[in-house]
Order: sequence, then structure tokens, then C-alpha cells
Amino acid sequence: MLQSAPVRSPPTMLAYIIRSFLAAILLTSPLLAELAAPPIKVLVIEGASNHDWQRRVEIFRNILSRDGSFGVDVSIVPQDMQGQKWAAWNPQFANYDVVLSGYRNDANHATWPAAVQTAFAAYIHGGGGFYAFHEATQAFTGWSEYQKIVGLTWQAASTGTAFTVNSDSTLLVHPPGSGLATGHGNRANSLVTRRALPTVHPIHAGLPNSWFAADLEVVRFPRGIDPNVASNVTILSHATDPDPPAGQTALSHPVEWTVSYGNGRVYASTYGHIWSDQQESPGMRCAAFQETFVRALKWCAGKSPGTVVPSDFPSTAISLRPYSEGIAGFGGAKAVAPFANGVLPTLSIVPTQVDTLEAFPNLSWESPIVALPWPAAPGQLMIAEMDGRIFRVPDNDNATPAQLATVLDLRSQVYYMNWDSGVPTHKHGGILGAAFHPQFGQAAGKNFLYIPLARPSIPQAS
Repeated sequence: MLQSAPVRSPPTMLAYIIRSFLAAILLTSPLLAELAAPPIKVLVIEGASNHDWQRRVEIFRNILSRDGSFGVDVSIVPQDMQGQKWAAWNPQFANYDVVLSGYRNDANHATWPAAVQTAFAAYIHGGGGFYAFHEATQAFTGWSEYQKIVGLTWQAASTGTAFTVNSDSTLLVHPPGSGLATGHGNRANSLVTRRALPTVHPIHAGLPNSWFAADLEVVRFPRGIDPNVASNVTILSHATDPDPPAGQTALSHPVEWTVSYGNGRVYASTYGHIWSDQQESPGMRCAAFQETFVRALKWCAGKSPGTVVPSDFPSTAISLRPYSEGIAGFGGAKAVAPFANGVLPTLSIVPTQVDTLEAFPNLSWESPIVALPWPAAPGQLMIAEMDGRIFRVPDNDNATPAQLATVLDLRSQVYYMNWDSGVPTHKHGGILGAAFHPQFGQAAGKNFLYIPLARPSIPQAS
């Protein structure tokens, strides 16, 4: 049995909708203001590395899409330095709030064109943001301004000043010739300790004094070539070398640091290791990495990183976010005993990498308004047209018009206007939705389909 449930005539319904809409604006205007904030524009630059940068780019997209504050563009550096594409590669840094890059050139991978190097340095100096991701600290050994921008990079023991961190958060300075060349041992799950700075850095606001990072690469003796490195670099956190060279003391080396370069904001860290043979990279799934990653990008962009600490942030053991569909950090929301504790979750899951396919390419529609699974008929759909028709569509992607079953045709009874055929914005009225009874198709005598619709004229109740 099918039942149609008419609604009020168009003028009355319109007035009702307007009143409801205005009430919603009054109730949610602070939320609307927040949602209306423009996204943080991120430019990801990749294209060369000894790490798996291709998969990392997709992981970047997914982590940032879950937060919802970012708009991400990706620029891949052409590798033929004799080719026209490399010479013409010229990212417009001024269009972005922050640049994120793990780019690492070497003898087999291209550097950046000189004009791009100059523009990048000017962008940072003028107030732009830069997140130097993992192996970006190994890049551009011959580009002195880049070395100053990143602050601490890979150098020989004879070059640059290094710092290790004492147990009281003070720094031990290692001038050129003291200590070892920059390098690292085996990765390990490591305890990261936040330095006791005079003021907690915004990136660490609300975080515990220490936490565990998964599969962390503790880089020993990163060095700064800038004579002012001691004043320009602020070491935020540190970790003890889990695999020091034979005969060497296990010192505590920087994990995160910021750099003052003109008016810019620069952040670098050794988080986020990913090899091509790491199908489920623990370093990228690490909740500590993902949280500081998002916070640091916001800070680099000149925005507040926030103070909410996610429920899975690790303090006494590592915390790995689920891995599914080939993407680190996306495996579904954590159960919270359906909000029985009255506390909303601190993590959200946003679907990403969604592919779109044309449904039923052999069918055409006038003005479809709703599509629902047909109860107790796997694969079949109910599709309602605004003009008053309801169809049952078979489980066949190549269905033809002859295979459609017309369930209901109310075209003679609905108020439907298509002022200009083929212009969707000019269609209104008619069927406004549809819903099956919860027991439809269950032999319970409840085979009802409820249809709100607009009719030309309906008497109003007194």
C-alpha cells in the first residue's frame, strides 16, 4: 500500500521555511561564523626523496581532511633540469598560508630553479610559513638560505653548531668539530619530552610533558650553519638516541624545533618516517605525530593550533591510529559507548579518496529528488522524481528505460514547476522526499511509502 502525505500549499510552506531558516541562523550564528572561516591554504611540494613521498602525499591529504581546516594543493617538482617543465616550474607561494615539504634532492634528483629559491626565501622572510618534513632537513646542501630557514640540517661534524638537551631542559652546545656528524641509528618507539620553556609553545598547548612516538628516527647532532642559530632556533622537544654509535653516550637530541627567519614561521621535526616497504608505517599512524603535524601547520600559517587533546594521544605507550583502505590514520571512529559518558569524541573521520561513477548511464531523469534502497530487495532502488513519478530500479547498472517499474505517477496531482527544462535551479515543488515504513517488506501489513509533496491547492485546517 502506498500513502501520500501532502504538505501545505506553496506560499504557506515558503513562509514556514523562511521562519525556520531565520530561527536556525539565530541559533547557530557562532557556528556559521566558524564554518565560514576560509581554509588554511597549504602547498605541498614533493617529487624527490629517498623516502616514499608518493604515499606520504596521500596520507597528508587524509590527515588534513579529517581536521577540516585546510585546503591542500600539491606541486611536483619536474626532475629533468634540462627540460622546459623544470625551467617553467614556478609555484606561487604568495597564494598560500604555509608550504609543507619533505623534498630531498641529491645527485640524482633536481634542485629548485634559482628563481624559485629566491622567491621561496622571500616568501618565508616576508611572513610565510614552512613545515620542513622529516628528510627536508637533508635537502639543498648548497643553498645557504635554505639551511638558515630550516635551522638545523645534516652537516659534517666540522660544520655548524649542534645542540643536545640536558635533563633540566637546558642546552649543551656542540660547536663545529665537537660531537659527531649528523646521522641516526635504528628507529624505535621513543619517549619524546617537551622542553621546559618559559612559556609553553602553542603547538604543545595542553599536551603532557612527555609522550611516546612510534617508529621515531632520532637524528643525532643536526647542525645549524647560521652564526645566530642559538638565538634563531627554539628546540621544542627532544628524545634520547636509542641506538648510539659504539662507544658513544646516548644523548638527547632535538625532535621538534622552530626557526625565526625574518617574519616567517618555520617548524621542523624528525616525525613521520615512511619507507616504500612500510605498508602500514607506524611513524605515520602515530597519534603523537598526527596531532603535532596538524597543530604545527596551523601555527606556521599564523592560526591558533588549539588546545583540545585527542583521547588517543599517547602518554605511557605508543598509540597507532587504525589503518584501512591503504591510508594511515583512517579506520573508523573510536567507540565511545555511544556517547553514554556525555563526552563527544575528540577525533572525527572524514571520508576521502572517494571515486564517483555515473549511475545507470542508460537512464535519464527529469528531476530526481531521492534514491533509497528498496526494502528486502538487495541491490534495487526506489527513485522519486520531483514531477510526481516514483520508480523501482532493478539491480543492474546497465538498466534500460524498459526495465524500470513505475510504482506511482502523481504528475496530475502535484504542484511542480520547471520554468526552463534542463536548468536544475528552476525546478521546485512536486515530490519533496520519500520514506519507507520501517517494517516495509516484512509481511507486517506495513508496506507504506510516505511522500511529502506540494499540491496546487489544499484546504487549510481551521
